[in-house]
Amino acid sequence: MLCERCHQAEAVVHIRGINAKGETQKLNLCAKCAFEEINHGALGSEEIADILKKITENPPEELAKFLQGSGFLSPSEDTACPRCKQKLSVVEKTHTIGCSECLTTFHKEIAGILDYDQLPQVHLAEQTALLGEDKTYKIRQKELELQSKLAAAVASEAYEEAEKLKNLLAIVRQERERQGGQDGTPDDCDDWGTRVFDAEGRIGEQLDNAIPQWLPQGQNYLPDIRISVRIALRRNLASHPLPQFLDSLAQEEVVKQEISQVMGLLPLTANMQAYSISRMPVVARGGLSRRGWCSYDFLQRGHNRYLMVSPNHRVIVRLCGGDHLELDCWGGPGELFQTAKAVSNFERYLGRPLNWLIGPDGYVCNHLEDCGYGIRGGVLMHLPALTMAGQLSKLDNACKTFGLHIRPFLPTDADGIEHFLVMLEPADCFKLDLQQQLSALEKVASILEQKELDCRLHLQGDNLARLKLIDSVAKAYALARSARLIQPDDGLNLLSMIWLGQELGMLPQVNRRQIFARMAELVFMPPVKKTQSAITASIKLAGLNADRMRATFN
Repeated sequence: MLCERCHQAEAVVHIRGINAKGETQKLNLCAKCAFEEINHGALGSEEIADILKKITENPPEELAKFLQGSGFLSPSEDTACPRCKQKLSVVEKTHTIGCSECLTTFHKEIAGILDYDQLPQVHLAEQTALLGEDKTYKIRQKELELQSKLAAAVASEAYEEAEKLKNLLAIVRQERERQGGQDGTPDDCDDWGTRVFDAEGRIGEQLDNAIPQWLPQGQNYLPDIRISVRIALRRNLASHPLPQFLDSLAQEEVVKQEISQVMGLLPLTANMQAYSISRMPVVARGGLSRRGWCSYDFLQRGHNRYLMVSPNHRVIVRLCGGDHLELDCWGGPGELFQTAKAVSNFERYLGRPLNWLIGPDGYVCNHLEDCGYGIRGGVLMHLPALTMAGQLSKLDNACKTFGLHIRPFLPTDADGIEHFLVMLEPADCFKLDLQQQLSALEKVASILEQKELDCRLHLQGDNLARLKLIDSVAKAYALARSARLIQPDDGLNLLSMIWLGQELGMLPQVNRRQIFARMAELVFMPPVKKTQSAITASIKLAGLNADRMRATFN
């Protein structure tokens, strides 16, 4: 039976009633017309109640059909990827996919999730060209081959053969350095993971294990606004399913071996400390998260995950987490282009022997925001003055013009971005290639840095604003010294305000290294589920945070 209003869709709501003249009337409507009648007030309360009653009496499949017709439920809501069976509802909720086929099956929906009318076209060939032509690749490959043979010779105690290989290796390295100088692409960033930086580079000879490398390490007396930079690389092997679809620990071990064997030959990831999460005691795992090397969720998943950390803690590699390879490379506040070059060189050499998973829209990654070019730059910034002035949301809208956005560095379920410690980065990896990202990040970070400085000057120069600033710093310091319960997000904001007070000379007695050590603990605090026992655990955790705060500042 067709709808009596539109005469097109099938009637799913059948109303029977008596009009003012006492005549019996029937009305057969489709879902869309029924809701239009309700919205326009054409139906009385009894008729509306009858419609709602009929809706609830329908079996689940009829109810879904009704909601689809009314526009409240998309017809594709239950659509699943034909290959990995990932459902669209999961993609929309978690922004994660299971395979390259998901990008094709849900192409239109994914574009909507990422606020595009249509996904931008990714040009991977142009991306490689932007990184510069590498004329030393064959020499580098020969060097890596000799390194592997030399390690095998030493392991088998074939010292004469090892001596020959060592001499050949020295000759090849000299040739590579000569070629690198001629073509203008010297490998001056390959040792990024082992290099010892001076105080200006934020890493000294003595590493402070309590402070992650994304926070200042040296005793710098200038305002820290642009804190550090990060280049994040995400890749998956074409020969294996994504980590969440791997069938066994043995498969994860194979993935780890394939990637780590090549990584061990590359300067950026040579001599890394490796951690097998599944073989570590639960108590020992927490230390990895507190140092900022991985999330608490990465440590708790029941899989054979691996964490690898460079000697200077600047390069962090996670294997078989959300993606087969997750690399985060950190640099100082003025080292955006150098950090990017280190990761670009690494990706170029690593990608030759390994076959990465590439779909119709670029590299395929677990998170939608990482798909496309699969590499994303970011600048970590401390913007307490702009946050106090309520300008972050406006600035975030302005950043969208450059394809960037501002997000809280601390993972939170709260709405908005009113947090002091934020990450400036591309919203996704579809629109901008790495070179475009770097240019936009450098330009926008400089603008934000200047605006933060101007805002701080205003707060200090205006009498009323200065009173409010002093009051906020004093309250933050007092709470840190006396509070009994401090949740992670509240604690991070308190520490940021104390940090600002210390930089402006209001709290000369405060040691900034203590602030950073407490920040590291709060940023990677384990998440708490909303159950009765978890709520109790949350309160205990908040009490522990408060105890550490009081011990630090009293």
